[in-house]
Amino acid sequence: MITNTMIKAFLEELNELKASINFPPRAKEKALRNFINKISSISDLNTSMRLKNIHIPLTYNIPSTPFNQVSAILLDLNEGMKISKNKKDLEILKLLKNRFENIDFDLDIAKMITGSNKNFPRRTPNEVEYFFQELELPANVRNYIGDTRRPNDAWIAERLKENSITVIYRIIKDGLFKKKYFKQTKEIEKAKNGLREFLENGTKTVNLSDIFNLNIKNDLLFNKKSSSSDHRLNNLIAQAKQSFVEGNKQLALEKIWDALERTKSLTNKNKKQSISTIITLLSDDINSDFFNNEFRELTQIGNNYQIRHFEKGVKEIKDDRTKEYLFFRALGLIELVLDKVLTSQSS
Repeated sequence: MITNTMIKAFLEELNELKASINFPPRAKEKALRNFINKISSISDLNTSMRLKNIHIPLTYNIPSTPFNQVSAILLDLNEGMKISKNKKDLEILKLLKNRFENIDFDLDIAKMITGSNKNFPRRTPNEVEYFFQELELPANVRNYIGDTRRPNDAWIAERLKENSITVIYRIIKDGLFKKKYFKQTKEIEKAKNGLREFLENGTKTVNLSDIFNLNIKNDLLFNKKSSSSDHRLNNLIAQAKQSFVEGNKQLALEKIWDALERTKSLTNKNKKQSISTIITLLSDDINSDFFNNEFRELTQIGNNYQIRHFEKGVKEIKDDRTKEYLFFRALGLIELVLDKVLTSQSS
């Protein structure tokens, strides 16, 4: 399995290989192939497929393209290891999963840029070049190879492969849907639907709003920063959120319940005394009985269902909607506790 440290080392090695000039004929090409095989040998199937799909010309002077494409894959792997902190991170993650699962991802995006995809406006070679220049992306598309009647989709796809997923995200968000490219509003909606269909067909991960069909509770997932002096608690909450984002609601439920149990000892190592202090802090506006019952009910749910215990006879929660409800119920209580405790500590 590739780690962040390994990615950093690979990028340094790749840059050294790209910059080196003391190679006999064909040796640099062979060195690059061996380098790609080394990464591929410790990668998952989707990453290996992307690496093996890189074209390395049989020439002494290898162009920068294959080096840039390997670099983009490494940067994408690094991006995929980050914990999503906001809506933008989640949208990028959606694109990233699609890129790794769909070998034609970049070609499909290229067709949206050129208008070969019927849901998007046609662009002439000059218009495609302007499209990239306006985004400040280096691409001289007038030198495309192939069909001279329009920008060549395959050539543009190769250029896209040289860029990380964060650049692709910017092309989509800041370029594809500018109003000036569309004659009517309904044409923009048609294009959005085209991209939405493309994303949904390419991956089965979390839905995103508007273009990305995001319909989860952003405020709790991203806008609330779960921060306490207990680093283990912070990590449990982050892991729970990440698991939810990735669509693993069972693991998200287990992690958030572990976090809830740890929250009970936030103000005192003695859990009973800690809960008493927490409930006092929570009861400014609502009677303390409510929060006593809330902690009690959530504890019983965690113990009586397959959330914290998995012995024979413990009932499994199968419905994802129920898991989602319980996840946000527990997360909401945790966030309220953290907010009240931190406020009391700072005052």
